[in-house]
Amino acid sequence: MHCHNDLGLATANTISGLICGARQAEVTINGIGERAGNTSLEEVAMILKTHGDLGLHTNIKSERLFDLSQLVSKMMRMPVQANKAIVGKNAFAHSSGYIKTDSLSTPRITRS
Repeated sequence: MHCHNDLGLATANTISGLICGARQAEVTINGIGERAGNTSLEEVAMILKTHGDLGLHTNIKSERLFDLSQLVSKMMRMPVQANKAIVGKNAFAHSSGYIKTDSLSTPRITRS
């Protein structure tokens, strides 16, 4: 599998390909790559780790992903977005009340 993130679906497409039998995924740290980037190693690794029911396993040491991300960011002179999944500084931050307030004030979409 070699996916580009032009439409924001590189990780989803890579996981789908692996589920359907692809034996290899070409990924990059922080999703760095041409155009809009490639599939992020850290995203694929954590999906496989947290969804054991997929039956897909890797020997990636997930506890080292953040430091690796920071090293690549520094070496490439490409800052990691604060809201980048898994390795962004805000990835697991939460502002209390925002989601609840938004869901209470946003009309629900229903099918007729």
